[in-house]
Amino acid sequence: MTSDDNIKKMGALLREGAKMLDYSCPECNNLLFQLKNGKILCPTCNREVIFKTDENINIESDKSLTQDKRISSLSDIILIEIEKYTKILNTSFQLSQVKEILDIIEKLIDIYIKISKVK
Repeated sequence: MTSDDNIKKMGALLREGAKMLDYSCPECNNLLFQLKNGKILCPTCNREVIFKTDENINIESDKSLTQDKRISSLSDIILIEIEKYTKILNTSFQLSQVKEILDIIEKLIDIYIKISKVK
């Protein structure tokens, strides 16, 4: 799965009401999401993650997991991707590749703007 696919999947999860968590996947180290049904999912590995604790973990009551922090993490990821695609664009000479990269950058910017409005 490409990083562009990962970002699209993360955006889709957020639109569906999932919550971005301040925990990372033990396999791929990407951010985890809590679905509305309470399950915790890694969008990159596409698998459920279960926390092994003495007590049930309550994501809602964890004060360190603010919406601003989750949005900031996603914003950082998007900015990194925009920078990456901009560098690729600077070395592209085929018109079809330039168009494809510009489309990706445009989508990333749109997502970034939408996230900025949520802050």
